[in-house]
This record gives sequence, structure tokens and C-alpha cells, in this order.
Amino acid sequence: MPRPLGVHEIDSDLVKVLIEPVGRGTISLASLRVGDRLSVLGPLGNGFDMTGEGPALVVGGGIGAAPLAFVARSLAERGRDVRCLLGFRTRGQAVVAELFRNLPVEVYTEDGSMGKKGLVSEPLSQILGGSSNEIFACGPDAMLAAVDRICRDCGATAQVSVDAHMACGVGACQGCVINTVDGYRRACSEGPVFLSTDIIW
Repeated sequence: MPRPLGVHEIDSDLVKVLIEPVGRGTISLASLRVGDRLSVLGPLGNGFDMTGEGPALVVGGGIGAAPLAFVARSLAERGRDVRCLLGFRTRGQAVVAELFRNLPVEVYTEDGSMGKKGLVSEPLSQILGGSSNEIFACGPDAMLAAVDRICRDCGATAQVSVDAHMACGVGACQGCVINTVDGYRRACSEGPVFLSTDIIW
């Protein structure tokens, strides 16, 4: 089955993605060599709306933080004040933070092996209190749900990129549906970015 992957950098005609080899499919992808051929479909669906103004808060968790490096750089290039909060289980997973070079980054690890100990969602209430940050988030569902709860409490709204398995990538198989206030929506064609308040967590 195909695997959905997020782009973290585009350099001329080179598109870069980060793969965490955890299952049969990603292990197979990670074992490919230079010159091997792949079938690639994309880009799929809708990306983040970065046309706003003012400060931007980028919140990423685990491997889902990787594509946010591209988002954060794009926001900075638009002249926006960008702050990045990244959360990982351990120092080993936090290698993703290296993709955020030359950006203001705060790293949190659950075991305290790198950065601050705790969950990346924990400082959000203080940061968002009385601020006008626009939030861009990607990561595990539990993290995105926590971001949504905190944003609601603070009167903010986040754009979240959901991590849904996409089988066909064209909206036909319904394998990547997300439960929203408007019914089930397909992550591959109507997402993967949604307003956090539109998702039924």
C-alpha cells in the first residue's frame, strides 16, 4: 500500500521527505538505494493557508514535525515572526529538530533526554494567553486533540495536518476519512489540513 509522506524541503528539482522505518512499508522505503525507482503521486489535497499576517506558532510532534520545517521556513520568508515548538518521545526521535535550522525552536522530550521534559502541548496555554498567534500543527492525533482543546480555551484556532493512512490518494477508497462537524471528509482530497475546530476528536 502507498504511504503518505510530508515534504520538508524542496531544493530545485529535489524533493526531500523524512521516513521513520517502523513498519514493513517504511522499512522497505528506507532500504532503497540511489537509482531505485518509485511511483509517486502528489501533492495531494490542501496544504496550510499561510496568507495571514502576524506571529505564527508552529507545533510539531514526532515524525509529523518534519513537514512543518518547510511550513516554518515559508512563513519566515513571508516576513512573519515564527516560533517552533517540537515534541518527541526521546532524543533519538528529536533528530527531526535538525530540519528547523536557523529557526527559533524549543524542543520537548517525554523522557527529558533533550530540551525540556514534558509534552509539547504543555506550554501552549501560557503562550496563547492574550496573544494573536496563528497556529500550524502536525503530529499524532492525541497531540493535535490537545492543541485543539487548548486553542479553544484561549479563543484561538489551529490549522492541523492529520496523519491519516491514504490507500488510493484520489478520494475513491474512503480509507482516509476524518470525522468532522460536516460529516466524514477525505484527508487525501479535502485535507489533510483542517481547522482543528472542524474535527470531532
